[in-house]
Amino acid sequence: MSKKAKLAKQLEDLKFLVQKKSELLEKKNKIVSDLFKYETLYLEITQGFPLTKVSDYYVTNKLEKKKYLINDKDRIFSLEYPK
Repeated sequence: MSKKAKLAKQLEDLKFLVQKKSELLEKKNKIVSDLFKYETLYLEITQGFPLTKVSDYYVTNKLEKKKYLINDKDRIFSLEYPK
């Protein structure tokens, strides 16, 4: 192979890798965003307590439920926030 052909092949490989990196970064950002959304939903439902304590809410049929303000320190999975 000539030097020019090798460089062309390397350039093609580099373009492929850059495209692959971009796709993986998009997937990662989607996963982080989904994780943040589901963790927020979980924390709102459980009000920061374990799910077993929250089951009392459903068993006793209380109609009033306070809005729980989610603190960043309550989060254990989504330490990165979606952009």
